[in-house]
Amino acid sequence: MISVHLKWLAVLLAGATVFYMATNIEPNTEPNTAPKILPTANQAIADWRNSIFWDQQGRQRVFNQLLTKPTVLSFTFTGCGVYCPAQTASLSLLQKQLNKEYGHGAYQIISVSLTPWFDKPETMDKFAERFSADYRNWHFLIGSEEATRRLIEEAGVSIIDHSKSGVADIDHTTDVYILNTDGTIASRILGIPLDERSITKNLHEKIIQQKNKQYNAL
Repeated sequence: MISVHLKWLAVLLAGATVFYMATNIEPNTEPNTAPKILPTANQAIADWRNSIFWDQQGRQRVFNQLLTKPTVLSFTFTGCGVYCPAQTASLSLLQKQLNKEYGHGAYQIISVSLTPWFDKPETMDKFAERFSADYRNWHFLIGSEEATRRLIEEAGVSIIDHSKSGVADIDHTTDVYILNTDGTIASRILGIPLDERSITKNLHEKIIQQKNKQYNAL
């Protein structure tokens, strides 16, 4: 009976932590007046997976080149007031558990901005730091509008855009995804509330497959 009570206490504490982290972050409401450094739509190449994205530290990243390990994909934006912070807080707690179990080199998390015309590396960095994201295996990416649009379409993300006056304000679906190393979607998983069990199960399968592949290549 005591162990059951302790288990429920742990669940309640985890939920309280997520709630605190999600409700104690101010959404980014400052209009992005900085000059655009991202490629425009007419510069996008045929396969968006070979497009350049920028991470939270301002480094250029080719999406395909990141996909060398099992990947959890989420979508976010720094102007989000509720769902994105809640999901990011839950992912942060899950990352800590997964890193302890598998190590940070076994998998990665990629969170892509839904508002590339609004977000900047420095605002994504500030957003990520509020949730103590481990940058060793968590990338917060901003792509061109065209590359982002094609990724959103492939993932089946639904968006209603209420943005005006340069401030991001959108409603969007909140699923997270497990990606294969070729960028295709292996699993689509509930993101609010975050289905940690399904993510862990699917990620475990991918990690084992990756290890077997590496072993067979020896």
